[in-house]
Amino acid sequence: MKKIFASLSSVCIMLLSFGLAACKQEKQYTLTVYGEDLLYENLNAKYKAGEEVTVKTKIRPYEGVKASLDTEYLVKTKSSQDEYWQFTFTMPAHNALLDITSYKGFDEPILYGFNITFNDKNGDAIEALSKPVNSSEAIADYAVIYWEDEPFGHKVVSSNEGANVFADSKSKMGNGAYELEDTLYFTYELLDCVACVEWVYVDEVTQQIYSYGDVGFKLDAVGISSTQKEQNLSDDRYNGQMKPYEEKFDSFVKINFAYLDYLTGVKILEYNASNELIKSASIDKAEAEITYVAGGNCAYVVIEEEYTVKSGDNAGETHHERTLINKSDLGGGRLLKYPRGDGLISPVYLSVKW
Repeated sequence: MKKIFASLSSVCIMLLSFGLAACKQEKQYTLTVYGEDLLYENLNAKYKAGEEVTVKTKIRPYEGVKASLDTEYLVKTKSSQDEYWQFTFTMPAHNALLDITSYKGFDEPILYGFNITFNDKNGDAIEALSKPVNSSEAIADYAVIYWEDEPFGHKVVSSNEGANVFADSKSKMGNGAYELEDTLYFTYELLDCVACVEWVYVDEVTQQIYSYGDVGFKLDAVGISSTQKEQNLSDDRYNGQMKPYEEKFDSFVKINFAYLDYLTGVKILEYNASNELIKSASIDKAEAEITYVAGGNCAYVVIEEEYTVKSGDNAGETHHERTLINKSDLGGGRLLKYPRGDGLISPVYLSVKW
């Protein structure tokens, strides 16, 4: 009788164990989906933990698509017949969120410029020269790129040069590339201070501006120092005829630092064809641009800039820089770099016309 009871007990325990195991295996978790309109095939509302889930999304011409599970991005592949994008993941042992998004451009902020703040010789921030990146007083230069004319749209470029203290600027925007190079000239007030560079990224969809990567440069009067940053993006796309192509975008941003003595005087010297000086005129500083009209007998002009040393053993000495501009229908000019008195410069373009 005891043997029979023991056998029955064992059977009950085994049945109970199997039942509990079955209940545990059958437990399912909810999958919440954002962006259901992008699904190529519908998904189940619930899945068992450990179950492999395949997500198929629509392919939209000229757009990319991304998917994340609980904020972790999934790897994208495509079907052999170019019918849909595909993402695969293992269902976790909890309720999960699948977020599917389509986008133009790229799915990450793009490098478009820089922002500079300054610390003094003691390491303290110079408040007047340390403004937020989106401030009109920021020592920053970056492009803002956005899309217009839905549904296909095109890129529109605008720029923010912040406090407008940069000179010798170069920028170029192509179909798949952006380049920016600026020179920040500084005067004796900022010697031995530290310029802190942050790279500026712009989200093309939301227009939100981000800045990352603080790089510090001690400013001195020896040579030119520089720092640069590159970004190389690519994504697989399909055009209106469903033919595959690679969407690419490369960014290159560079900032140079160069010491400059004080610009304390500017003259224009007019010469005739016999190289005789026929006129000399002093140029007064203006806010943005100066236009000088040369006389009819003038064959060429020389722009003479006088610089005064403000610190060190040679303080008080002056030196000159001269630029030759020949007579032409297009004229010519020179970017003058006037000191602001806070260690930076105000660029003013001097245009010569005939």
